[in-house]
Order: sequence, then structure tokens, then C-alpha cells
Amino acid sequence: MGCKSPWTLLYSKSIWIVSQFTTGFDEDRLFAWLQTFQVDTLINCFCNFKFTRLLDTYNVLNVHLAPLPRYRGRHPLHWALINGEPEFGVSIHQMTRTIDAGEIYWQKMTSVRQGTSVQKLRESLMQLLDKSFGTFVQDFMHQNIQPMPNPEAKATYVARRFPEDSVLTEWHDSHRIYRKVMALRSESNAACLVIHNQAIPVTHACLSHRRYVGFAQSFICRLLPDGVEIVCLDGLTVQLLGFDPKQYSLKLNQKL
Repeated sequence: MGCKSPWTLLYSKSIWIVSQFTTGFDEDRLFAWLQTFQVDTLINCFCNFKFTRLLDTYNVLNVHLAPLPRYRGRHPLHWALINGEPEFGVSIHQMTRTIDAGEIYWQKMTSVRQGTSVQKLRESLMQLLDKSFGTFVQDFMHQNIQPMPNPEAKATYVARRFPEDSVLTEWHDSHRIYRKVMALRSESNAACLVIHNQAIPVTHACLSHRRYVGFAQSFICRLLPDGVEIVCLDGLTVQLLGFDPKQYSLKLNQKL
């Protein structure tokens, strides 16, 4: 499984070494490479794999873009935005054999604006990390950090997302549909509307003030020049935008 960043940060007897290793991952090869240094601590930054041999040899920390103990697992930013979290955070924690379960050494939070994309939230969290990382390193080197617990009793988990998870299906909740479209608009697998086996990419959404009190199933209530407006099962409507409805032969009152 590939790394998002090819950089490895090492702590070796009061000095830090930044070295470019590889954009892939082979633990045995990485272990052999590390043996050429006198390394005490590794900091894993966004390489999504499970260490085994390295954990037995080194002190390993991990950067996780989530406010642990909540949102353990893959793709926490996507789920946080879809779930409508008003704030979110980034943590540095001890890496253990249990995913995202080690003690927390550092954590910062930021507010989340309505309609934020995954890319924007990631940038905000990375800015927090960038501003504080140097201070964290110094404090860690001088053992000035008191680790915080990461209790299992308060942990929440998220599942890895796949391309098919971008299909809009949450018609019971207009706000969730809106958040999903807006969150995924920056991603390679943007939200999509599937009608008659047609996958229609949706790159923007707007919540409407129209309210329906008599209907049996979600349906298209308006055709727009660049999309459609859909009645959700909560009685509210959401505009799905970024495509020409004529191109996909969409019709007024078409049920979903």
C-alpha cells in the first residue's frame, strides 16, 4: 500500500534526520535501511499500513488527522464532514499494534465551516500541524510532554471508503446529501447520482427552503440549467449541480 508522503522522519540521539526513502512500502526493506542509522524514534506521516517488525524495534509515533479517541481508522475527514462535525482535529499518538489506539502526545482542534470540502479541511489541519510541529519535536526530545489517554471506551471508528460509497443514497436526510456532495467535491471520486444505471457526477449542492408535506418517495421536483432539485424524505429539497439534466434524459417527477 503506497504512502502519501515519501519522507521519513527519524529521531536519533538528540538529532532529527529527514530522508527520502520511497513512495511505496516494504517493511523489511525499510527496516534494513533504518539499520544504517542509530535511530530511536520514527514518526509515521500518512502512510497507511500496519507496522509489525518496526514496532518491536523502535519507538513509533503516528500523525492521525482526527481528534482521537474519536474517528479511528481510514478516511476520517470524509466521514467527519458527511456526519456534520462542527469541529475536528489532528493528533500525534503512540503507534501500537491496535490501530490508532496508543497514548496521545499532541492534539489540536479547528472549527469546520458548513460546506467544507475534504481538501479544505485537510489543509486546515495540516496548517495546525505545521505551526506546532517544531515545538512538539522540541518538547518530545526534552521529555516535556505528559501523554494523554486514548481510551477504548470513548473510541469511535470509521470504515475505509470505496468509490461506490460516493453514490448518493441518503435520501432520508437532505442535509446529509448536501454535506456529502460538498465534502467529496475535491476528491477523485466525487459524489454521484445514479438513475437508470447512469452515474451522474455531482460537483456542487445547495439546500433549498422549499418544504413538501405530501409525497411517497424522493423525486426530481425541478429541472435546472445545471442540475436538478430533489425532494428528500425529510420533506426538504436539495439542488444537485454540475451537470446538464438533458444530457442524461432526466425528467420532472422522476422517482429515485
